[in-house]
Amino acid sequence: MLSNVFAGLALLISKPVKIGDRVTIATWQFGSVFPTYPPKFFSQDILINGFTGSILEIKLMYTFISDDENAVLAIPNNIILSSSMFRTYRDKIVTTVRFPVKNMDVDSAKKKAKSAVERCPMVVEHKILIDEVYQDSYVLKIIALCKGNRQEVCRSEVLESMLKEFSNSAT
Repeated sequence: MLSNVFAGLALLISKPVKIGDRVTIATWQFGSVFPTYPPKFFSQDILINGFTGSILEIKLMYTFISDDENAVLAIPNNIILSSSMFRTYRDKIVTTVRFPVKNMDVDSAKKKAKSAVERCPMVVEHKILIDEVYQDSYVLKIIALCKGNRQEVCRSEVLESMLKEFSNSAT
């Protein structure tokens, strides 16, 4: 209990984060439930054991974080102080979208992807890369810096725009 108070004082004095900051607190000390699904070989996805959300309040004993589903988490300050913390933009978030492409040359696909992503009002800047290559297809990887702090909203917007752009070429 005293460790929480001392950690709370350290957080309040050193101010590594502010109210409203979006953070991921990576910790092995606080339990979490992992989703189970078949493995994706050669996947570059990373699963961080911890919590992501926006800082609501920092008190002596606990720091309160609002996660993406608006659940409020009370995390003991000694866990926050002894964990790795990743701070992201307050009003922007990076999201990654993978989009499979078949029967189209790479330059045309990248041009269509660029056009689709630039039509997304949430996207501030982006990169389009080739992520995976197969015998008859490949996967484009779009890394986008988006307005807001909800990855799924930005990802959905980019995917919808990509689907519209690439379905126009099929007709």
